[in-house]
Amino acid sequence: MRKGRIISTVLILVFIFSCCFANASAELVKKEIFISETKKASYDAPKEIEEGGKAYRLKKIDYKVIRSPEELKGEVEIKNLNEKKVPLTKNIEIDGKKYTLYLDTGKTKYKKDNKEEKYVYEARDPNNFVPEQTRIFKHADGKELTGKLKSTVKGQNYGKGITVPGRFDGSPNAKYFRFAGSGNFYPLDTSVPTWKGYEGDILAHLGLNPNTHSITGGRWTGTDGSGKNAVFSGTRTVCDYTCTYTTEGGGDTYTANAVYNGYEIEASAIYEEYMTLKTKILIGIGIGILALAVAVIIYFLKRRKKNKEEQYI
Repeated sequence: MRKGRIISTVLILVFIFSCCFANASAELVKKEIFISETKKASYDAPKEIEEGGKAYRLKKIDYKVIRSPEELKGEVEIKNLNEKKVPLTKNIEIDGKKYTLYLDTGKTKYKKDNKEEKYVYEARDPNNFVPEQTRIFKHADGKELTGKLKSTVKGQNYGKGITVPGRFDGSPNAKYFRFAGSGNFYPLDTSVPTWKGYEGDILAHLGLNPNTHSITGGRWTGTDGSGKNAVFSGTRTVCDYTCTYTTEGGGDTYTANAVYNGYEIEASAIYEEYMTLKTKILIGIGIGILALAVAVIIYFLKRRKKNKEEQYI
């Protein structure tokens, strides 16, 4: 009877240990979401982990695409580039969350920056000046580019010297002459070709504005058989205009419309429970001790039974 109980106990313990080995096949799933440049992603999951006092070994990794590059993308304008080159990755905020995305070289576009050219219109009428709306500018490489007027800045007024040629037809020894512009007769001065009010007469004859032009003097330049030649000097009020023109694509730098995107992928690392070598050794030792204990008990039971039988003989 006792022997049967001992054997039953041993069977129960063996069953318990067997259950321990069987439960070692339980699975554990760890998920990680990350961004990949390509659809063929690779997640470096730990080969072995411990959780809840149990050991797990990596069985496989399943991948699932959550968002494609068409869904997860951002565009960035990058200016003043010395060459057609931008960072390969960029931190971009999408829907309030920051992602590190990858450069899409096929969709990224570069444009040569515009260049501003200046041209000075010198000695122009300060009251009647209209700059050209376009001008041709020649670059150092020989390429000609058309610039469009962007702005005009007027400089300060200043006086610029002018000369007006004159001719007195008739006898060089004449005492009087008739000015063609007014028809009036004036005394002929053989030392200088001037007369009272000559400044206004000359301006009126030439149709010049006395507010912007002035005649300040005159001199004889020569005599021939039919008359005398003269030249009159004066000033006209002028100013310089500095105009800025924009040449499209004439700059030395680039602006990039850089497109960044990526695959948002969920990696599911599947682990299966296993017994470590240490655990297996401890269980083996436990079973050995149990078997030894059972053998000892059986041995003493048998000996006890034998001793009783010998007493009855």
